This record gives sequence, C-alpha cells and structure tokens, in this order.
Amino acid sequence: TEMIACLGTAQLGMDYGIANRTGKPSRTDAVTIVTRALSMGVALLDTAEAYGDAEEVVRQAEVLPGRIVTKLAPHVLPEGADVSSFIHREFRAARLRLTGKEIGNPVWPEPIFAFLAHTSSYAYREDVVTALLELKRANWSAKVGISCYEPEEALAAAEAGCDCVEVPFNVLDRRFAELIPKLRAGGVFVLARAPFLQGMLAAPPNKWRGSEPGSYFSPALEVAAAAVAKVHDVARNLACPMHAVALRYAIERSGADAVVFGAETLEQVKQDCRIFQGPPLGAEAVALIEREIPQADAIVVNPSLWAKG
Repeated sequence: TEMIACLGTAQLGMDYGIANRTGKPSRTDAVTIVTRALSMGVALLDTAEAYGDAEEVVRQAEVLPGRIVTKLAPHVLPEGADVSSFIHREFRAARLRLTGKEIGNPVWPEPIFAFLAHTSSYAYREDVVTALLELKRANWSAKVGISCYEPEEALAAAEAGCDCVEVPFNVLDRRFAELIPKLRAGGVFVLARAPFLQGMLAAPPNKWRGSEPGSYFSPALEVAAAAVAKVHDVARNLACPMHAVALRYAIERSGADAVVFGAETLEQVKQDCRIFQGPPLGAEAVALIEREIPQADAIVVNPSLWAKG
C-alpha cells in the first residue's frame, strides 16, 4: 500500500521546532498551508489540544473530520476522576474546536480519523484505553490509541485493543523498525512522526536556534549536533539535501501507514510534498545511511531531554 502523507500542525499553532526561524505563521497563512497541503496530496492532518491554536486552524480550513487525527491534552487526567466521562467530555470539546459542531443527537456526523492519548504512559492505563474504545464503539472516532515514545508502550497499547499508535521514526531513531510491521500485521494503524526530529534533521546545526554567537547549546544539543553532522555528510555523499534524505528515509524505511511531517511555511509544504511524491533513495542509499549513521542516544532522540543535557 502507498505511504500516506500526514501534515503535522504543531508549527501552525505555536512557535515550534529547533530549526524554525520564521516562528508561528499568521492564522491566514496557517489556514492556507493546510488547504494547499490537502490539494497537494496530503491525506491526513495530525493535531492536538497541546499544539496552541492548531485545532482552530484545522476548523477554519474546513478539514473533513475523516482526515483528522487529534489528541487529548497531555497528563490531563485529574486524580480520582471518572475517566470515562472525563475523556468523553474532552473528546466533545475537541470535536467542537475542530469542526465548530456539537456532537449531534441522535444523528452523529462523520467520525474523526483517530483520537489519541498524548501521554505515552496511558498505554498501561486500562481505564483510559477502555474509555477510548468507547469512543470508537460510539463511532465518534474511527480509530483510537496512544502517542508513544517507547516500543513497549506501543506494544502495550496494541495488546490493550488500541488500533492506532503514533511513534517516532527517523534516520537517528530506528527503535521501532522491527515493531511497526508487527503492529500493522495485527491491524494497528501506525503514524510515524518526527522524520525531521523537531527540525533537527531539516537544517545543519549552525542554523539551529541557540547557534548564534554568544548563545548556549545544552550538552544534549552538542551531542545531537555531532550526530546530525554525520547525517549531513552522508546526504552530501548522496548529493541530496539533508531534509530530503531525512523525509525519504522515513517514507521508505519506517514501514508505517503514514509519515507525519511538519512545516511552518507554504514553501516547505510544497517542497515536502514533492519529496513525498519524488524518486526513492533506493536500497543502496538506505544501506549506506544505516551503515554510517548509528541509532542515536535517548538524549538526542527525545526532545524532552534536550534542555537538560
């Protein structure tokens, strides 16, 4: 089956990404990016309550519910809450933000494509997974699941009955390579996110925020810069821009159903859609990448550790 292009919307709702020099686009520009992306072959949109006003951008672009993946706010469950009614309430609020429509009764409009928990440890919470599965049974969301960081979490989500997971996969982070085909064989829809690792693989380290004279890179970013320099060298050997190598690698090697890529300008979306539809790297280039570029440490591939170092 053909790989699905999914536009991530974090950059459209907030200032996001280590190589993002233009910042959050205006609402008009953000809406244009979404509508143009859909006209250029993007089939799904990945958004979340945590992405600033990205859900409102999706609503204003009048995206069909069946093209939308969204997520519960992270770490949102209050202690001692009735998990089922809490998640149902949160879903109704998300649906309203995304479509401007209340959940009709008794007529239910088209379900959204997927609703995910944005807290990876919820993969182990039976009460959360049960509440998500109730949304699916009610046909409010076609798929439900978890946005994960670790392979064990994705496995736990699948075993608990989730039919959608979002996982990181990129040239520096191949931890899910063996698990993804098994998840899909078990009927789980897999979204591979972070092909550019929050922009790290979209630009060389001297273009990152914090690389200006007098600025400070955390020790984690020093380690990351060395890893990315290696990717840059391999891309040069392949006579291919680094961000094109990064995106094509995720498309060709993740084995996922969809690759989620973000962009903060229309030009980037056009470029990424061209790469999506463009020629493959091919087996030789992929073998070179995997020979020359090792799996990076957690300090590089987990953005929540970057500031700590």
